[in-house]
Order: sequence, then structure tokens, then C-alpha cells
Amino acid sequence: MLRRVEISNFKVFGEQVFDLPEHLVVVGPNNCGKTSLLQAIATWSEIANHWFETNPDFARLEDGNYAAAEFNLLRFDSVPLPDFPHLWRNKLVTQPICIWLEAESWRVGFEIGHSGTQLASVRPGKKVTETDLERCKEHPPTVVYVPPVWQLPVREAPLTEDGVRATLRCGRISEVLRNVLVYMSRDGSKWERLQGIVREFFGYELLQPSAGADVIAFYRHCPDGEAYDLSAAARGFLQVLASYAAVLFDEASVILIDEPDAHMHPLLQEMTYRKLLTFASQSKSQLVVATHSEVIIRKAVPEHLRLLWGGFRGLPMDKRVGDVPRVPNEVLMLAETEPGILYIEDESDLNNLREWAQLVEHPLFGFLDKPFWEATAPRRAKDYAARAFSALHKMVPRIRGVELRDGDRSASQRGPKGLLRLRWNQMEVENYLLHPEALERFVLRERDGEAAAHVREYMRRVLPAGLFEKPFDTADILASTKGSDVLASILQEAGLRLKKTEYCRIAAQMRPSEVHPEIREKLDAIADHFEIG
Repeated sequence: MLRRVEISNFKVFGEQVFDLPEHLVVVGPNNCGKTSLLQAIATWSEIANHWFETNPDFARLEDGNYAAAEFNLLRFDSVPLPDFPHLWRNKLVTQPICIWLEAESWRVGFEIGHSGTQLASVRPGKKVTETDLERCKEHPPTVVYVPPVWQLPVREAPLTEDGVRATLRCGRISEVLRNVLVYMSRDGSKWERLQGIVREFFGYELLQPSAGADVIAFYRHCPDGEAYDLSAAARGFLQVLASYAAVLFDEASVILIDEPDAHMHPLLQEMTYRKLLTFASQSKSQLVVATHSEVIIRKAVPEHLRLLWGGFRGLPMDKRVGDVPRVPNEVLMLAETEPGILYIEDESDLNNLREWAQLVEHPLFGFLDKPFWEATAPRRAKDYAARAFSALHKMVPRIRGVELRDGDRSASQRGPKGLLRLRWNQMEVENYLLHPEALERFVLRERDGEAAAHVREYMRRVLPAGLFEKPFDTADILASTKGSDVLASILQEAGLRLKKTEYCRIAAQMRPSEVHPEIREKLDAIADHFEIG
């Protein structure tokens, strides 16, 4: 079992140390290095195997360094590369790449030196002892790397078992999946287990493969159904099949799986992770998973979760404060990476705010376009936002929060430290969509001129006259008006039926001059509190 990984000059990593738990679920934003961590471990395994084959006597040179082994790009499979410089951070090849792995009984690092676009050299680090090399060679980590499976080749040539194993360790399961099935089918217990997994997940029947000029593998949707080649299978099925086939085939001690949730229904995501973890625990293997899946993050054992963002660290463990519900793992992760959390009435309010921010080119739009937020209207708990934020702030003290309430909801302006409480002056967000010219323009765009003229006459009858003369001087006029009801009647007159969550389409076609000044004030206040822009 691996205890530590140390990486320098490899892909996104300058210098990075990873202390690994028994099993690992690594999470974080895109491009933070999750896949690079898995690839670094797979790379270490590949170059270690190559060096041990080339230098069986561990000879050192006169300068104290170990002898290097040349490595051609055509033989390097752990990371897809057009040329070797892409393996280096920022392509700065003047310093070697260093990858160290530490297990229970040894600590061994390998250096990768740049020799050309298609050629590299590998050798153990100078500080690696012969004793550690001997122990590592006697008890090497058996690494299997399973990236997302996109599709299978239509044809697959038969390979030797060693050839299949080498390809698996380099993360190319899609190229040899049929070969894996052939060799597994020769082991009755493994084959029955894999068939059982396929049956349990999908109800499919995995048929006995055969190898001739090509390797043939079929499956059925039901025991008596039509047989289909694996290349015709859905990607979710292939992802499950590839993951379990790889770990069962090689009986790996370290199982690296990148996005096991790829192409899967949420229920299958949870099932896949749970059963992989059970398998790894029973086989005394170490499971290392990189994921964005909220389902897997939520179901992961907290001790196994690590956030790769501004370092590599675990999430807070104490997730309950008084009677506040447990803070979910995925919320804790986002609290570590996002500038703040927005508590807002519901999705329709968020949609309108996003459209207005984009319309006036406000710096808060970037946050609202991929927001970290919670809806407060569906929550029955009294003062939910304050209580939920208190729990979150205890776990992540740096997090800031904003609560934006409708004007018809009373609440204390005082809140827990870090939470800014705002309230619309009018009854609800939809009141700020009641701009006659904008509504008429929206109807004209959605229907035709006749409908727009009809709506104009209708609005003249039902809306206060002052709204047409000074659309922004309407605090008293609209103070007791529920804008969503008024909008519904106007749209109905035009023959339009929009869900509340679709009212943002009206906001989207407003002009910047039609956006109420209070909306800008709220956007400014949120952005200032989150220190955005």
C-alpha cells in the first residue's frame, strides 16, 4: 500500500507531496491535477519496471548516480503525449522529473531526464538506497490504471497475457478489453464473478469470448436476446465492465480509476464506487479515485476524501452543529474552492440575477454562471440560511455567505459572522421584470405584433400609470404586488405560458437601461462581500 507520493516538474505539478490514506477519493476543480496524480503513479510503475529489467544489478556510476535506461516515446504509454517535453511542467526540460513512491517497507524515487522529443532517460534518484531498491523489486506495487472509456475499436488483435498486463498498467484498457475477457474466461471463478457483476448492474449476459485472427466478445441484453459486439455497447456499461475487468484480471495492489462515474446514471455511480471500495478492501488493494461526481463525493468515507486545491488536504470531519443537518461532503469541497455561498429563495431568482448580471456586464456574472448556492424557500427550518451557514463556517472559517430574501419575508438583519443578509425592497424578484417596454418587446419577439399590441393595451388597464412614466420610481406602487402573478396574467393575455424558472427569458432580452438600480446595488453588495472584481 502506498503511503506517500512526491512529484516535481511533472505536468501541472511544480513540487507536490501527497500523503495517502488507506483508500483515496481525490476531488477538486478542473485542471487542478487529479488525473496528473494518477498518471504520475502509473508513470512511476512503468519506468520502474523498465529500469529494473535493464539494470538488474543496481550498478552505480563513478559520480554515485545509478545507470540510466533509455526510454523511447513509442514505448511510453502511461500518458498520451505528442512528444516528451509535454510531460514536463511548462515544457521546462532542463530539470528532471522526479516521482517518489513510499510504501510500508521502501521509499524509491525515479528521475526522468529529457534526451530529445522522442527519447528520455530514467534512473533511480541518487538518494535511493540499494536496500530500498531490492525491497521494491521484491514487493513492487501492481498498478492498474483505468481512465474513462470512450469507445472500443471495432477490431482487436490477440495479445499475450504479459502484453495485456503491460497495456493495462498504462491506462489503455479500451484497446485490450476483449483480450482481458479472454484470459479471465479461462479462470472460472474470476469469469463467474465478472458475469455476476454485469448481471447485477445491468441484467446483461456476458458471453464467452474467443480469440482467432481477431478477439471476439459479445453480450446480450437478456439471456435469450440477440448477441451484440462490445463495440456496440453503451459507454456506461463499458465503463463498469472495463473497471471491474481490469481490477479482477491483474489482482492489482494499487487501483487507479479516473472518473469511474463517466457516462453513468447517479444510482450506478454510487453502486460502482461502493462495490469497488468493497472489492479493494477485501483484496487488500488500495483504491485511488479521481472524480467530480457529487454522488461519489457524498458517499465517500470522510477519512478517504482529499481536496487538491491550493495544496492537498482532507475535508473537516465534524459536520454537525447543534440541530443543523450534516454538511455534505460536496458542500465542504466547494466551500474550500469558491469565493462564497449564496442563499437565495429559489432557482428562478438565481436565473434572473444571472441574466441581469450578464446584461450589465457585472463582475459577479462569472460566479453566477457557475454558482455555489442553496435555495432557502423549500426549507421549512426557521432561519435556515443562518443556521446552515453557521455550520459551514465552523468547518471552513474562510467562507463567506450572502442571503438574499424576497421583500415579503421578514428576517433579522443580524446574522452569524461572515453572512451578509440582504432583502429586496419589493415583494419578490419578479417585480423587477414589470417594465412595460421590456415586456412588450418580449411578447413581440415570442409571438407577433398583434399579440404585442394586445399586451400593451392590457398592461395599460391593469398596471399603475406611474409604472409607464417612471419605471424605477415604483417602490410604493409595487410594494404589495406579487410580480409573478402579474407576469402570469400578462403572458396569458399574449398566449404564452412560462414556468417561473423561465421568467429569466424576459430578463435576458431587457436593455441595460431597463435594469432597476436596486439590482445593480444587490450585485455590487454580493460581489464586494465575496471580494469579486
